[in-house]
Amino acid sequence: MAACSECAQPMTPGRRERVTCSAACRMRRHRRRRRAEALALLARQTAAIIAGDSEALAAVQRDAERIFR
Repeated sequence: MAACSECAQPMTPGRRERVTCSAACRMRRHRRRRRAEALALLARQTAAIIAGDSEALAAVQRDAERIFR
């Protein structure tokens, strides 16, 4: 039997295609992924500012608009 990726609770047999067991776990997973994306974006932005790379900074801006719209 499959287990939820967030809380490790066993899932019902008919829901094998799902990764999480409930809406709360899906939201928790979504928030965790968004937080990871934001941290990666911040690291890229910091590196671009330190390097003075305006092209990389513009790419970070485009990615930020995509992620946070």
